[in-house]
Amino acid sequence: MPSVRCQAIIEQEVTPALCADFRRKRSLVMCMAWDKMDKQQTSFQEALKASWAAVTSQCQSGQAVRDTVNALVRQRGHTSVNIWTIFSGFESSVPLSEALKNLKQFTSLLRPEYQEEATELAREIEKVVV
Repeated sequence: MPSVRCQAIIEQEVTPALCADFRRKRSLVMCMAWDKMDKQQTSFQEALKASWAAVTSQCQSGQAVRDTVNALVRQRGHTSVNIWTIFSGFESSVPLSEALKNLKQFTSLLRPEYQEEATELAREIEKVVV
């Protein structure tokens, strides 16, 4: 049976903040693995692999990733928000990979004073999306 601490970690919602924090994500995976070992009588290796897959899948789900990207864009300020809105519709259903591809492909068409910001933005978003 998982500890009280692990039980609390397992019960928490998988949020973009958790997905962006490797230590919190690893804690969740380890607690899930111990829980699987106890309940399903599997080996540690199998439980760990299944737990990583589950958490990775949740973190890569469209909404978690989109929320992370949108938060990152907002933190960078108005210029980034405007640039990202042009390519993604910000809250729209445009796939993030497509919006990122367009941002990288068409950065050179932006006014020169926005090109550096767009390039840096694309680099940061790529870290989250890929």
